[in-house]
Amino acid sequence: MEKEYHMLKSKEDVISEKMKSLIERAIKENNGRITFTKEDDDDDYPLTTILSGRKDIYFISITDVYLDNGGLIYADGIDDDTGCRKIEFKIDPDQYSDILYFIAYVLGWTGNRQESQNMKDAINSNIMEMACNLAEKEMVDGYGKLPEYFANSNGEYTDFYQDVFNPLYDKYYNRIADLADFKLRYL
Repeated sequence: MEKEYHMLKSKEDVISEKMKSLIERAIKENNGRITFTKEDDDDDYPLTTILSGRKDIYFISITDVYLDNGGLIYADGIDDDTGCRKIEFKIDPDQYSDILYFIAYVLGWTGNRQESQNMKDAINSNIMEMACNLAEKEMVDGYGKLPEYFANSNGEYTDFYQDVFNPLYDKYYNRIADLADFKLRYL
C-alpha cells in the first residue's frame, strides 16, 4: 500500500501542475478573467466552495477567476452567509480542481460529451496500436522470424500465431492501460 500511496501522490502532483497550467492558459485566453454572470435570479452559481480570506474562512459562490500581477490565481465571489461580494481569495493547489470545474462550466466545456468520447476513443486507439506493436515484437524476438512469417497470403495471422498473439496483446494492452489509468480493459 505504501508504494501505491507514493505512486498516487506523484500522479497527484503532476495532475496539479497540469491543472494549474490549464487554468492559467484559460484565464489568459479570456482576457485575464473568467466571469460567471447570473442572467436570471433562478440561476445557481456553478461552484460554491470554502475559501480562506484574510480574517476568516468563507463559503463562497465563485463569480470570477483571474491572475494577479505576479501570476497567482485568485477568485472573487458571493459570501453565502451574507450575500456580500468578497474579493481576492488566493487559490491553493488543493482548490485547482474546483476552479477548473468553474472555468469548464463558464466556458461551456462540461456539456460536450462527444468530445470526451472522442478523446477516450483516441486514447484507446493509441493503446491498441502500441499493444499490437509490442505483442508482434515479442513474437518476432521469440521466434526469430519477421512478422510476415506469422501471416497467411491474405496478410492475416494463421490460427496458430493468432493464438500466440492474442494473450500477448492482452498483456500489453492491460499494462499500458494501467499505466495510463485508462478504464477500458481487455481480460
